[in-house]
Amino acid sequence: MIERFIFNQENKRFVTLKKEKGVIKMAELSIAACERIIRNATGLRVGKDAAELLAEILEDIGKDVARDAGDLAKHAKRKTVKAEDIKLAAK
Repeated sequence: MIERFIFNQENKRFVTLKKEKGVIKMAELSIAACERIIRNATGLRVGKDAAELLAEILEDIGKDVARDAGDLAKHAKRKTVKAEDIKLAAK
């Protein structure tokens, strides 16, 4: 896995680009945010690899919840995902 950081002009922050199996992925969650989550939950120091892994896991979970919420919105014949869809999908 090759990893690079680029500055995203739109969000005014650095984002992580990861190249896995020839595909470049941009991380949606910042490593710093995941590091803060771990540090606030545990009170311990956080390794970069732990924060990166948490970011990947949370992104996967978030995508699954969002996909399920989208299915719920479509079933209700809506084009907008609402908070109630997210709540139901997260259960």
